[in-house]
Amino acid sequence: MKFTVDLLNNSNTKIGSGPLSNVASASITEALDEAGEVSFTLPATDSKALATLSSAKRFKVVTSSGLTAIGLIREKQITGGLAPSLTVSGPDLIGDLARFNCLWYAKYNAVDINTTVLPNLIAGTGFTSGTIAASLGNYTGVLFGDSRLTALQKVREQIGKHFRQGSTVGTLDFGAFGADSGLRFVRADTLRPEQESNTVIGIIGSVE
Repeated sequence: MKFTVDLLNNSNTKIGSGPLSNVASASITEALDEAGEVSFTLPATDSKALATLSSAKRFKVVTSSGLTAIGLIREKQITGGLAPSLTVSGPDLIGDLARFNCLWYAKYNAVDINTTVLPNLIAGTGFTSGTIAASLGNYTGVLFGDSRLTALQKVREQIGKHFRQGSTVGTLDFGAFGADSGLRFVRADTLRPEQESNTVIGIIGSVE
């Protein structure tokens, strides 16, 4: 799959003359309820890229299918050999929510999540609401001193929902996600003869 990699500053503004030209590979790993991982690898001898990279804080990977992710530069690792390479990696933008704090005001007693709690938790972070499930209910809890990321995890654990970065970079989705497949798994040793031809039953030998 083809892709481009741009280097960015903390405001997500591109720096340098354009996409990096010698990137060998790039990776986007998405995650639920936590930050995903983004990385790219280029020759460690690319002096032009290294000069721009020295002032970069973030990078953006865009694939030919349109998948886009912004990574926060957290690690630079050089692999030696005849053709040394440099891998730049870090969390996606969800990881940036760990940088923002709930401070002292985050005490909720049966407060509506849709209209108050979620807007409070993403306010001032650069995120906006993406696809938010309706009627998430109320949240009761104290989030004093928690990062916004930790606070989102506490809210979603209490109501049994999930969050993720939306399809548009910088948006937050919150809800159940997916749909019930109707498939039910049973252990092989408990399967009854009449269930063997049932197409909504999956047979498993063990769970590890």
